[in-house]
Amino acid sequence: MDSGEDGPELAVDTETPETILMNRFSSQRVQRAIGDLPVHYRETLLLCEVEEMSYQEIAEILTIPIGTVMSRLARARKAVSRVTP
Repeated sequence: MDSGEDGPELAVDTETPETILMNRFSSQRVQRAIGDLPVHYRETLLLCEVEEMSYQEIAEILTIPIGTVMSRLARARKAVSRVTP
């Protein structure tokens, strides 16, 4: 049978008050985890993930070698992942 619609079917919205609360809680945990990072890890992580800068750009801004950028990012991501599910 043809429903008369040419577009794709819309997905059912599965957000419930519980899922909204859990998403907010997770977001707050991530923000807290990032805030708890030492400054040199936090600034590197934010420049990469939020500002979407390349490793080269971050290295130039922070006047550190690219290898240090990579190391700081790995450590920052590991620290944040420990406190988030």
